[in-house]
Amino acid sequence: MEEVFSGIFVFTVSVILLWTGNFYLNKRRYKDPDDGMEYLLKFTPLPQIINYWLVKILFIIAGLLGIFSCIYVMIQNISY
Repeated sequence: MEEVFSGIFVFTVSVILLWTGNFYLNKRRYKDPDDGMEYLLKFTPLPQIINYWLVKILFIIAGLLGIFSCIYVMIQNISY
């Protein structure tokens, strides 16, 4: 039963990461941080636009990996 709850948690976090990467992190919010995102501007010593795309890609990849791992585990459990 604990696998079900951990799977739901991982799936929820993955969906939140995808939403954040696609919709919440936009260029306007990134260039004018008014809600505490100024730490992302200094993510690396690279220019701001590279940091923006790096953070955006990392969020999207993390969300996709979480969703695909949940789907993979569900398929493995169905086959037993």
